Amino acid sequence: MHFENLKEMIYAITKNKLKDIDIPVKPGERNTLINQLYDGISKGKFKSDEDAAAAIFQSNAKDARYKRLRQRLIRQLINVVFLIGENHSRFSNYASAVSRT
Repeated sequence: MHFENLKEMIYAITKNKLKDIDIPVKPGERNTLINQLYDGISKGKFKSDEDAAAAIFQSNAKDARYKRLRQRLIRQLINVVFLIGENHSRFSNYASAVSRT
């Protein structure tokens, strides 16, 4: 998955949607590496995998630790998609329509 796709996924799964779901990625818990990655991408601090790996591990995007962390975040975001109900009050009309197709 390209970094741009990961950013789009994070922007689609906003912190407001995460607040009501019991998952490991929770807004405000900055002490975990996965939340540092999520927050950095969602706030635009990380423009690429290289930026994220440098900030979190002082390494590059080829570092195995960064790759594992990134994959964990992707898996959790995909799982969240299935937990967010189509009638969630914070869904836009567009998102509700798309989820029904």
